[in-house]
Amino acid sequence: MAEVNAISALLSDFAGRVKALEEKFNLLRERVLVLTQNFVSRERDLQKELDMIQDENKNLRLEMRKLSERFESMVSRQEDYARKEELAVVEKYFKLFEPIKFVTSEEIEERVERILKERKHKD
Repeated sequence: MAEVNAISALLSDFAGRVKALEEKFNLLRERVLVLTQNFVSRERDLQKELDMIQDENKNLRLEMRKLSERFESMVSRQEDYARKEELAVVEKYFKLFEPIKFVTSEEIEERVERILKERKHKD
C-alpha cells in the first residue's frame, strides 16, 4: 500500500506539474497571439506611413522637376533681355545724339531757303 500511496503521490505531483506547464504554455500562446496581432497592426501602420511618404516623395520630385523647368525657362528668357551694362551704353548714345533736337529734311530745306533769302536781301 505504501507503494500505491507513493505512486499516487508521484502521479498527483506529475499531474500538478503538467497542469502548471499547460498553464504556462497557454500564457505563452496568448502572449504570442498578442505579439502577432501587435506586429500585424504595427506593420499595417508602417505600410500606411511608407505609402504616404512615397506619395510625398513623388509629389516633391514632380514639384522639383516643375521648378527646374521654370528656372531653366527663366534663364533662357533672361538671355533675351538687355543687361544693365548694355542699357547704359544705349542710354549714353541716346544722350549724345539727343534725338529730340534732330530735324526733318523738310525743316532743313526751309531753314536753308530762309538763310539764302536773308543773304539775298542783304546783298
